[in-house]
Amino acid sequence: MSNRDDAEPEGSEPIRIIPFDPTIDRSTFACGQVSVDAWFATQAGRSDRVGAPRTFLAVRGRSVAGFYASVVTQMGRDEVAEAFGIGKSRYPKPAVLLAQLGVDRTEQGRGLGRVLLVHALTSFLEASKLVGFEVVLVDALSSEVCAFYRKMGFTSLEDHPLRLFMTVKTLRATFDSID
Repeated sequence: MSNRDDAEPEGSEPIRIIPFDPTIDRSTFACGQVSVDAWFATQAGRSDRVGAPRTFLAVRGRSVAGFYASVVTQMGRDEVAEAFGIGKSRYPKPAVLLAQLGVDRTEQGRGLGRVLLVHALTSFLEASKLVGFEVVLVDALSSEVCAFYRKMGFTSLEDHPLRLFMTVKTLRATFDSID
């Protein structure tokens, strides 16, 4: 999938997805979620300098249209039991957490959130060839956001519906079926 799918209005500069660049001004970015906006404004740069989480920017020209950040983590034993059944809860599962995803208000409704998620999942799939992890996790901020992730193939935990997961096996099968 290209980085441009459904994310560009006619006649505008293309959106590029790039690794975090501290020279790109983040001060005008606003997605409307206070916690996401605050993290991006105050923590994304520091996090990039220390190496966790890693942030990717969707930029149009020199403006940030959106971003996502990810970090390695683990799915705890209780979550594993909830997601996969009691008998499979002996150990935590290594995971990648899609820690943040935001789309600037000026870009919302154009498919950029989907483009960013597909970019992240494609990157995670490539990383899974080099580093072992079994699950991709995401914490949705609302039931509307949760519905977006479910539409994209994630499953909610029964007792924690805003916590969603996708196994790497499912991720791989999804992308294999597209090819």
